Amino acid sequence: MKPHKYVPVIVLGLACLANSGCAGSATARMTAARLCVAIVDDEKIVDENIAKQTQFYKQQSALINNTRNANIQLNIDAFRRSRSAQIATAMSVDPNQSARLSSLMDHLRQTHDQEFQLWQELYGSDQQAREELKSKLASLERQKKLLTQVKDNLNQLALAPSNKKQAQQLLKVSQDTYNAYKSANSNQ
Repeated sequence: MKPHKYVPVIVLGLACLANSGCAGSATARMTAARLCVAIVDDEKIVDENIAKQTQFYKQQSALINNTRNANIQLNIDAFRRSRSAQIATAMSVDPNQSARLSSLMDHLRQTHDQEFQLWQELYGSDQQAREELKSKLASLERQKKLLTQVKDNLNQLALAPSNKKQAQQLLKVSQDTYNAYKSANSNQ
Protein backbone atom coordinates (compact mmCIF):
# COMPACT_ATOMS: atom_id res chain seq x y z
CA MET A 1 0.00 0.00 0.00
CA LYS A 2 1.30 3.44 -0.88
CA PRO A 3 2.03 5.86 1.97
CA HIS A 4 -0.62 8.38 0.95
CA LYS A 5 -3.29 5.65 1.21
CA TYR A 6 -2.49 5.09 4.89
CA VAL A 7 -3.49 8.58 5.94
CA PRO A 8 -7.27 8.04 5.64
CA VAL A 9 -6.88 4.66 7.39
CA ILE A 10 -5.01 6.35 10.23
CA VAL A 11 -7.62 9.06 10.61
CA LEU A 12 -10.34 6.40 10.64
CA GLY A 13 -8.38 4.41 13.22
CA LEU A 14 -8.00 7.48 15.41
CA ALA A 15 -11.75 8.13 15.14
CA CYS A 16 -12.43 4.60 16.34
CA LEU A 17 -9.93 5.01 19.15
CA ALA A 18 -11.51 8.24 20.31
CA ASN A 19 -14.96 6.68 20.48
CA SER A 20 -14.05 3.30 21.98
CA GLY A 21 -14.56 4.23 25.66
CA CYS A 22 -13.03 2.53 28.70
CA ALA A 23 -13.76 -1.06 27.63
CA GLY A 24 -11.70 -0.80 24.51
CA SER A 25 -8.80 1.28 25.81
CA ALA A 26 -6.33 -1.61 25.68
CA THR A 27 -7.50 -2.50 22.20
CA ALA A 28 -7.32 1.12 21.23
CA ARG A 29 -3.73 1.40 22.44
CA MET A 30 -2.81 -1.80 20.58
CA THR A 31 -4.43 -0.51 17.40
CA ALA A 32 -2.60 2.77 17.78
CA ALA A 33 0.67 0.89 18.25
CA ARG A 34 0.02 -1.16 15.07
CA LEU A 35 -0.84 1.96 13.13
CA CYS A 36 2.32 3.58 14.47
CA VAL A 37 4.37 0.68 13.11
CA ALA A 38 2.67 1.14 9.74
CA ILE A 39 3.53 4.84 9.87
CA VAL A 40 7.17 4.03 10.66
CA ASP A 41 7.24 1.73 7.62
CA ASP A 42 5.69 4.48 5.49
CA GLU A 43 8.16 6.97 6.85
CA LYS A 44 11.02 4.69 5.74
CA ILE A 45 9.47 4.45 2.28
CA VAL A 46 9.11 8.24 2.07
CA ASP A 47 12.70 8.72 3.30
CA GLU A 48 13.98 6.28 0.68
CA ASN A 49 11.88 8.01 -1.97
CA ILE A 50 13.23 11.40 -0.93
CA ALA A 51 16.79 10.09 -1.11
CA LYS A 52 16.24 8.49 -4.53
CA GLN A 53 14.44 11.53 -5.94
CA THR A 54 17.05 13.92 -4.56
CA GLN A 55 19.86 11.89 -6.11
CA PHE A 56 17.98 11.60 -9.40
CA TYR A 57 17.20 15.33 -9.50
CA LYS A 58 20.80 16.22 -8.71
CA GLN A 59 22.07 13.96 -11.50
CA GLN A 60 19.53 15.34 -13.94
CA SER A 61 20.31 18.88 -12.90
CA ALA A 62 24.05 18.32 -13.40
CA LEU A 63 23.47 16.75 -16.82
CA ILE A 64 21.12 19.56 -17.88
CA ASN A 65 23.54 22.20 -16.61
CA ASN A 66 26.50 20.68 -18.45
CA THR A 67 24.55 20.36 -21.69
CA ARG A 68 23.01 23.81 -21.37
CA ASN A 69 26.34 25.46 -20.62
CA ALA A 70 27.92 23.79 -23.66
CA ASN A 71 25.01 24.88 -25.87
CA ILE A 72 25.02 28.40 -24.48
CA GLN A 73 28.72 28.77 -25.20
CA LEU A 74 28.16 27.51 -28.76
CA ASN A 75 25.31 29.98 -29.25
CA ILE A 76 27.35 32.89 -27.89
CA ASP A 77 30.31 31.97 -30.10
CA ALA A 78 28.04 31.74 -33.15
CA PHE A 79 26.55 35.14 -32.32
CA ARG A 80 30.01 36.68 -32.00
CA ARG A 81 31.16 35.20 -35.33
CA SER A 82 28.02 36.50 -37.01
CA ARG A 83 28.52 40.01 -35.67
CA SER A 84 32.22 39.93 -36.63
CA ALA A 85 31.30 38.85 -40.15
CA GLN A 86 28.77 41.69 -40.37
CA ILE A 87 31.30 44.36 -39.45
CA ALA A 88 33.95 42.80 -41.68
CA THR A 89 31.52 42.86 -44.60
CA ALA A 90 30.51 46.45 -43.84
CA MET A 91 34.16 47.51 -43.65
CA SER A 92 35.05 45.83 -46.93
CA VAL A 93 32.03 47.37 -48.74
CA ASP A 94 32.52 50.91 -47.45
CA PRO A 95 35.90 51.24 -45.71
CA ASN A 96 35.75 55.03 -45.47
CA GLN A 97 32.51 55.03 -43.42
CA SER A 98 32.72 51.71 -41.51
CA ALA A 99 36.34 51.99 -40.45
CA ARG A 100 35.73 55.15 -38.48
CA LEU A 101 36.21 54.87 -34.76
CA SER A 102 32.67 56.05 -33.97
CA SER A 103 31.14 53.42 -36.28
CA LEU A 104 33.26 50.69 -34.72
CA MET A 105 32.34 51.82 -31.20
CA ASP A 106 28.62 51.88 -32.10
CA HIS A 107 28.91 48.39 -33.53
CA LEU A 108 30.74 47.12 -30.44
CA ARG A 109 28.16 48.72 -28.13
CA GLN A 110 25.26 47.20 -30.08
CA THR A 111 27.01 43.83 -30.13
CA HIS A 112 27.55 43.95 -26.39
CA ASP A 113 23.89 44.83 -25.73
CA GLN A 114 22.63 42.08 -28.03
CA GLU A 115 25.01 39.55 -26.49
CA PHE A 116 23.77 40.49 -23.02
CA GLN A 117 20.16 39.94 -24.13
CA LEU A 118 21.14 36.57 -25.58
CA TRP A 119 22.74 35.55 -22.26
CA GLN A 120 19.58 36.54 -20.39
CA GLU A 121 17.37 34.51 -22.74
CA LEU A 122 19.60 31.45 -22.60
CA TYR A 123 19.97 31.44 -18.81
CA GLY A 124 16.33 32.38 -18.07
CA SER A 125 15.06 28.82 -18.48
CA ASP A 126 17.78 27.61 -16.11
CA GLN A 127 16.20 29.46 -13.21
CA GLN A 128 12.79 27.95 -13.98
CA ALA A 129 14.25 24.42 -13.97
CA ARG A 130 15.85 25.04 -10.57
CA GLU A 131 12.57 26.31 -9.13
CA GLU A 132 10.74 23.19 -10.34
CA LEU A 133 13.38 20.99 -8.72
CA LYS A 134 13.03 22.84 -5.39
CA SER A 135 9.25 22.50 -5.58
CA LYS A 136 9.40 18.72 -6.06
CA LEU A 137 11.80 18.28 -3.17
CA ALA A 138 9.65 20.48 -0.92
CA SER A 139 6.61 18.33 -1.74
CA LEU A 140 8.46 15.20 -0.63
CA GLU A 141 9.56 16.92 2.57
CA ARG A 142 5.93 17.90 3.31
CA GLN A 143 4.89 14.25 2.95
CA LYS A 144 7.59 13.24 5.41
CA LYS A 145 6.51 15.92 7.89
CA LEU A 146 2.88 14.75 7.67
CA LEU A 147 3.83 11.16 8.43
CA THR A 148 5.98 12.27 11.34
CA GLN A 149 3.13 14.29 12.85
CA VAL A 150 0.65 11.43 12.52
CA LYS A 151 3.21 8.97 13.95
CA ASP A 152 3.77 11.23 16.96
CA ASN A 153 0.01 11.42 17.54
CA LEU A 154 -0.28 7.65 17.40
CA ASN A 155 2.65 7.21 19.78
CA GLN A 156 0.99 9.52 22.28
CA LEU A 157 -2.30 7.68 21.93
CA ALA A 158 -0.70 4.23 22.21
CA LEU A 159 1.27 5.10 25.32
CA ALA A 160 -1.22 7.34 27.11
CA PRO A 161 -3.71 5.98 29.63
CA SER A 162 -7.28 5.97 28.42
CA ASN A 163 -8.20 9.61 28.14
CA LYS A 164 -11.05 10.26 25.77
CA LYS A 165 -10.45 14.01 25.70
CA GLN A 166 -6.80 13.58 24.74
CA ALA A 167 -7.77 11.02 22.08
CA GLN A 168 -10.27 13.48 20.61
CA GLN A 169 -7.64 16.21 20.55
CA LEU A 170 -5.18 13.90 18.80
CA LEU A 171 -7.90 12.95 16.34
CA LYS A 172 -8.57 16.62 15.59
CA VAL A 173 -4.87 17.33 15.08
CA SER A 174 -4.56 14.31 12.78
CA GLN A 175 -7.62 15.37 10.80
CA ASP A 176 -6.21 18.89 10.44
CA THR A 177 -2.89 17.43 9.32
CA TYR A 178 -4.66 15.20 6.80
CA ASN A 179 -6.67 18.15 5.45
CA ALA A 180 -3.48 20.16 5.07
CA TYR A 181 -1.95 17.23 3.21
CA LYS A 182 -4.96 17.01 0.87
CA SER A 183 -4.90 20.74 0.16
CA ALA A 184 -1.14 20.64 -0.51
CA ASN A 185 -1.60 17.78 -2.98
CA SER A 186 -4.49 19.50 -4.73
CA ASN A 187 -2.30 22.58 -5.30
CA GLN A 188 0.34 20.58 -7.15
